[in-house]
Amino acid sequence: MEAWTFPPRFDAGYLPPADSRYWFPDRETMPPAARDRAILERLQALTRYAWEHAPFYRRKWDEAGFHPDRLRSLEDFETKVPVIAKRDLRESHARILRGMGLRPGDTVFIAAICSLYMGSWGTYREKPVF
Repeated sequence: MEAWTFPPRFDAGYLPPADSRYWFPDRETMPPAARDRAILERLQALTRYAWEHAPFYRRKWDEAGFHPDRLRSLEDFETKVPVIAKRDLRESHARILRGMGLRPGDTVFIAAICSLYMGSWGTYREKPVF
């Protein structure tokens, strides 16, 4: 399979050959079983990285009894890795804001582009959680 790194690194100069039908020929045409193995390997690397570098995920996974070493199949990913809800992310972000010194009643200017990109809109709440 084509080379990849984790965490990913953007390469603005990378383009497939102009006459190529695929962007990543090996990845896009591999047999399903090989594709599933590749996906599992990447999920294992991703969960290991998150466990080691993101206290938010480590805490959520500890609460749910999940550890990256328990991820041995795609079915494990579906059944053992807890779903992170938007509420969880909002609560985590509110904790970050409090850690930066913000308190109820403070005014915050959110300098995000509010376009069709839905990620920007997730920062808005009627009442912030501190």
